[in-house]
Amino acid sequence: MSATVEHALGPDAPWRGVTDGAADDLRIDGLAPRFEATPATPEELCAILREAEKAGLAVCPRGAGSKTSRGQVPVRYDLALKTTSLTGLLEYRPDDLVAVARAGTPLRELQRSFSEHGQWLALDPADSASATIGGTLAANTSGPHRYRYGTARDLVLGMQVAYAGGTLARSGAKVVKSVAGYDIHKLHIGALGTLGVITEVALRLHPLPASQQLVACAAPTVLGLAPVIETLMHLPLGLGAMELVNAAGAARLKSAGVNLPSGWLLLVLCEGHPRVVGRQVDEVRRAAASVSVAVSPVATDTAAVALLDEISRLTVPDERDTVVLKIAVPPGHTAAAIDGVEKLLAEFETSAQPVIQAHAGNGVVHVNLQPQVAGISDIVQQLRHAAKGFRGHVTVLACPLDAKRQLDVWGETATPTLMRDLKAALDPRAVLNPGRFVHGL
Repeated sequence: MSATVEHALGPDAPWRGVTDGAADDLRIDGLAPRFEATPATPEELCAILREAEKAGLAVCPRGAGSKTSRGQVPVRYDLALKTTSLTGLLEYRPDDLVAVARAGTPLRELQRSFSEHGQWLALDPADSASATIGGTLAANTSGPHRYRYGTARDLVLGMQVAYAGGTLARSGAKVVKSVAGYDIHKLHIGALGTLGVITEVALRLHPLPASQQLVACAAPTVLGLAPVIETLMHLPLGLGAMELVNAAGAARLKSAGVNLPSGWLLLVLCEGHPRVVGRQVDEVRRAAASVSVAVSPVATDTAAVALLDEISRLTVPDERDTVVLKIAVPPGHTAAAIDGVEKLLAEFETSAQPVIQAHAGNGVVHVNLQPQVAGISDIVQQLRHAAKGFRGHVTVLACPLDAKRQLDVWGETATPTLMRDLKAALDPRAVLNPGRFVHGL
């Protein structure tokens, strides 16, 4: 045990030792921390970071713990910094469609508060039932509605962040239109807590749609749906979402009691004023009819949103040996990329039929499979090679620990030097989540 870590056990330390019972819940890729802390204010969090840096401790920030499968295996993990007591809606101006919340506030709790005023935060990630707003932003997770509203970077107006040395800083604003300063806070969206710890966030809200209808287009292959997707993407309809699900995914949904057609499905969410929804549905039917694709109504209003949530959860890892891949390609190549993925996966022996779910209008494809562990590296390597043909990128969101130790889950990036310089500037002693982010940062 080093002298600094020994000192960290002192009675004045702003953290506590981890009990055997809590260690399992706090594990990340098999590693358990020796200490944990649950600050109640941003200032307390800064004090913990300041002392952790002095003691030479590696700190892993966490919210609800719903995304611990993401990232590389940490190089070190000494202190679990839990944001679950940093909660509360600090400011809410319904007339301005703006709110400010603490990072540890559950996303579901925020949505409940906004819905009382007919508004919502247009983020619907697969783990929205359990995730905190800070964890959602740190991992940059989103869902089907990203087609209409964009991702977190489009919805965050400003942020307060605690840095490794114990400094607390703000950036951005609390208004929708602002030209003051740089959008430094956007660096922390998707950085997995490796550059700083999000403590507060200012959010842009939207009105809840007055009406929603989900319709399904069905075809034997994903390429059969490609013309429908292309047509709808080029029409100014204001659709809420366009989700692709393969036959294996549809079978899971049907086993849960959802009445769906067979084959590859394109599920289109039409939303807005009832008359607008009617026009959107008509345009979907017209686009599908032009290529002889059948269209079926599936669900309306809350039932439609609930089904979209179920679709998102199709690719959430539910077992330790589950592999979840995220393939990002230009939106116009989504169907063709999926067709290539299907053909490649057919060459590998898997223990279950792969489930494929995609945000059709955004070029984001998720693959859930349970192959033999020895084959994961080959699958990822070949998928990355194939994705280059579509100017795409493959990220491993979850996989067995043995495979993760042999993989670069993030893959190559276009700006490795810039990323290293940012880490060196904001966390020079590698206190925060060391090794979990791109290039081992």
